Amino acid sequence: MSTRPYLDFYGKHGIIPVHQNLSDMHAHYRRREALYRQIGLWPAMIRGRRVLEIGPGTGDNALYTAALGPSSYALMDGHPQSVAALKVKQAEGLLPPDLEVIHSDLTEWTDPRRFDVVLCEGLLPAQNDQTGFLRMVASHCDDDGVVVVTTTNCTSLLAETCRRVMLPVFRKPAAALDDLVRRLAEFFAPDLHSLPGMSRLHTDWVLDQIIHPCTKTGFFSLSSAIAALDDEFDVLGTSPAFLTDWRWYKSIPESTQSRNRYALDQIDRFAVSFLDYRCDPVLTSPALGRAIEARCQSLWELHVDLLEGDGLAGIPAFLTELRGLRDMLPDVCTATRQSLDDYHAGMQAMLAGKDDADFGSFRTLFGRGQQYLAMMRRSKLTGRIA
Repeated sequence: MSTRPYLDFYGKHGIIPVHQNLSDMHAHYRRREALYRQIGLWPAMIRGRRVLEIGPGTGDNALYTAALGPSSYALMDGHPQSVAALKVKQAEGLLPPDLEVIHSDLTEWTDPRRFDVVLCEGLLPAQNDQTGFLRMVASHCDDDGVVVVTTTNCTSLLAETCRRVMLPVFRKPAAALDDLVRRLAEFFAPDLHSLPGMSRLHTDWVLDQIIHPCTKTGFFSLSSAIAALDDEFDVLGTSPAFLTDWRWYKSIPESTQSRNRYALDQIDRFAVSFLDYRCDPVLTSPALGRAIEARCQSLWELHVDLLEGDGLAGIPAFLTELRGLRDMLPDVCTATRQSLDDYHAGMQAMLAGKDDADFGSFRTLFGRGQQYLAMMRRSKLTGRIA
């Protein structure tokens, strides 16, 4: 029997680990506005438009979208606790009464409606068939409309992968999930406090990023998402926003290189920059970028094997592979190299049974996590411009 990504894990434990810190609503709105602007989704593109959000969870992020005044807004989620949370927000007046809450798994939804904006955050990489799921999401986007999804690659997830490798050390036989979550949240608190703008509850982060089971295909990159929709959509924007196009606009319709191709080339060149958010962007050769991503994928696969069976015995092989990645990094990546060295030393101390293992600068190492991608369905009036 196949598992349903997220839904089965959340349902088994009765959780919705996607809460945002809403103690300062103005700050929450500013964060969402910054995201939308960065990906090219201006407030006026929501106002008076038809919007569909797939997998809104508790609806914390939907608060800002609803406040922009779409003409219609449908929220669809397959988790009954998420649906209940959305209806509570409606009853409390936080979400508008005419907002439509749909209890359904996208794969079972047969509604033929199309929308001007389709939002789907945090769902795509863990799907069993990511390309098929993405095309299903995009099928609900109308002509000239925008679809927004989140992606991850093994490079951007390396820091979380390293932290997940610690899980066998913290697991205790017959220990309750709540106890494991509490101990992990306490251990990783210094790491999470180092992140500027961190708005997620630490316990939710632990459940979703550390404990949630992953597969060897549990990632889906920007490149894969762009390629999956290349026949009908063009890149509008990304977060982080690193795409540039210096072509004269009049020459673009005659260009042999499409905007999507431009984006794919730049993703390879910026691959190293996905490793460490603390560092300024670094341009490398596309070949080195692809080699680093391949090494990070090898580490991802080792960590899945480790968590599925090898446990503590698999950690030395992971550390050896990580050392190989460290030695591939360009000289300008001094801080990242040092953090990986500190992680190696900390893990050795932890495996030796030291309760006060020092992870040094690794504590502040995070990659670019999940990236946002906005793509616009190609216009019937003009087709592919370039």
